[in-house]
Amino acid sequence: MKKMMAIGLIALGILPLVAAVKVYPTEDAYIDDSRKSTNINNDILKIGYDLNKGVQRSYLKFDLTGISATNAVLSVYSQGQINSSGQLIDVGLEVYSVSDDSWQENSLTWNNAPVYGNLINNIVTHSPGRYEMDVTPLLGENTVSIAILSSDESQGGVYTSLYSKELPGGEFYWPYIELDGQSTCNTQADTDCDGCVDLLEYNDFKYGYKNGLFQGVTLTEYNDIKYGYKNGVINC
Repeated sequence: MKKMMAIGLIALGILPLVAAVKVYPTEDAYIDDSRKSTNINNDILKIGYDLNKGVQRSYLKFDLTGISATNAVLSVYSQGQINSSGQLIDVGLEVYSVSDDSWQENSLTWNNAPVYGNLINNIVTHSPGRYEMDVTPLLGENTVSIAILSSDESQGGVYTSLYSKELPGGEFYWPYIELDGQSTCNTQADTDCDGCVDLLEYNDFKYGYKNGLFQGVTLTEYNDIKYGYKNGVINC
């Protein structure tokens, strides 16, 4: 099956990429100290101190099983934050390691959140957009959990929101870890890099392309992937 699929990909001109590998979270959610026993799992990850709610921290988990890499970069998409005067403000983010990987996004709360460990990296966010931090020290484990806090969480009104993997409409805004090495992804639609495209991946890719979320994908490439999926060449 895989061999036949590879032949079909070559015929279509869609070859495996030698590039960085993007790994999206398997779990992500945020916690709020004003709702200590409440699980909050939606399409945003809040970080900082919202005066209307409380101190908020975000947790993310990644499955790196079978991936050999020497460099890792965490990429998140911030919505930015505007103060009461309508001005964008700086919000510092800090990434910490989390040794306990047993938490689940559907049950994580402030009361049961695992303790975070070493500071891995930090950055200051401002306007909406993507921000990257080197997290290479996290490599070496099959499962990696992190906590993202704000360096300004003691200051009321200084907070921001990141998009989570629950955001509908594709991966353009989702957080991910980018690893150096060779990707097993056959096409840009193969987001989980399992060598084929399922219905959800295909619909996300189609939506993303038609709404301008994928940069650098030409009409020819889009049509090749559409042809390959509809004719059973790349679909799971």
